[in-house]
Amino acid sequence: MHAPEKNTAQMVETGESGTGPAFRSETVLPPDSVPEDKDHNEKDVSSAQYSLDEGDVLGLDVEHEIAPQANRLLSEIKELERECRWDAIVALCHPLEEKYPAIVESGLDIAIRKSLSFALVNAGRHMEAIGVLKSALRAEPEDYMVHYGIAYASYDALYRNKNRQLLLKPAEKQQLIELAHTHFKRCQQLSPGRVTPFYRDGMVFKEIEDKPRKAIPLLQKAVANWRCLSREEKKTRHQERPKYIRALYHLGSCLLKDSRPRKAHEVMAQMLNEDRDTDFVSPIFKHFGMAKVLFQLLKYEDAIKHLEVAIRASEADAKNLGGYVPDYVLELKAACLSRLKEPASALKVLKAIPEKKRRPYVRWREAEALVFMGKKEDAISVLNKALERDNRSRHKTLLRLSRIECSLGHFDAAILSAKKAAQFYRNTYGNPLKEADFLIAIAMFNKGEHERALHLMEGLKQDADKIPGFSKTYQKMRQRHNDFLLKDGVSHEA
Repeated sequence: MHAPEKNTAQMVETGESGTGPAFRSETVLPPDSVPEDKDHNEKDVSSAQYSLDEGDVLGLDVEHEIAPQANRLLSEIKELERECRWDAIVALCHPLEEKYPAIVESGLDIAIRKSLSFALVNAGRHMEAIGVLKSALRAEPEDYMVHYGIAYASYDALYRNKNRQLLLKPAEKQQLIELAHTHFKRCQQLSPGRVTPFYRDGMVFKEIEDKPRKAIPLLQKAVANWRCLSREEKKTRHQERPKYIRALYHLGSCLLKDSRPRKAHEVMAQMLNEDRDTDFVSPIFKHFGMAKVLFQLLKYEDAIKHLEVAIRASEADAKNLGGYVPDYVLELKAACLSRLKEPASALKVLKAIPEKKRRPYVRWREAEALVFMGKKEDAISVLNKALERDNRSRHKTLLRLSRIECSLGHFDAAILSAKKAAQFYRNTYGNPLKEADFLIAIAMFNKGEHERALHLMEGLKQDADKIPGFSKTYQKMRQRHNDFLLKDGVSHEA
């Protein structure tokens, strides 16, 4: 494995790491398409900002001849922790069995292992960190912090892999997912009133496995656990409040992905209210998140208001040299403007993104605005530019091309683009692309190949709920075909 330079375990959970596509709406064909949603993150959370807040590693106070040595070692480790000198901690006491065998033999090594494991995580040595705690688990199978440490090491490795800072083989990734779930769930059983284990277990489902529906009950439990605390308990456990706020943020995102925008709006509004004076979630992301919800609710003007707040926050952000505004914020603003029948304004917004830096989903929005303006040939040219650098979502660009070509009456070209999309998707992801077959059927039908098109549509009926606009399109096809047969029959009788 390649070890990254710093801890990034909180990158997605804060809504603040890396970059990612914003809404990508299917607005050309078919008409009933649903925008996609992906969270956006930035890498501004350093390892120094995170500590093992699930419990304090205290000095040992036991009557044992080895206790003074163990306490001195713990004291030295804690001093290095305050300075974030993770490599120094590793050099000091890893492997523990070789450097301090007497402490290990005495059984006074559990607290040391917890700190050593955390240092190994920050040094990017996750499997060693897990191994260190598995030894402790044999001695203390009911220790909350040992289970939490194993889960957290797995969690951090998975996030680093997601952000391309750590290479994991598929089997390694699956192993870490299972470890994270197993030990977070054990933490939930050992301490059912905490926020963190429910929140982070939910984040594994949401961000690592892309299973928002499974994340929802865990995030809801994290929120409920915080809300049921007394005022004094909240003061005592103040370190869990940021996770409560982030749980609200990600719960809203999951509800949106689960096609529950009204409930998502309610949750996002709660998050904005709770976080108004603290910004545990970046102002850029929380207002962008609300804008995505409002976009789905067709409240485009309200969405733009939140996007303007996100833009001002970006411009004021001292970490972003030159007041850089994230492209996904501008992309969503352009989407809103196009739907407000202002496609020229949408294009103007997108021009703020340097042409060479326009990622595929920005090109998609650019093409969409051109379609709204009736400049479909120009839209095709823009999408062809996207294909020049689109290696991950190439099939989506090709599907957009197919729709526009079909709307222009270029049915053979539409079929070819859809077939290319299907081939790319099959070669890259190993699965059939049903939407490509849907667009092929539409083009075939418009060519007059009714029987072939309807046969293809029959084969897609079982996936109708996954293909935007399928049911209405299928009904129209059947009606038009029946009308054609009736007309053809009348003409023969004449």
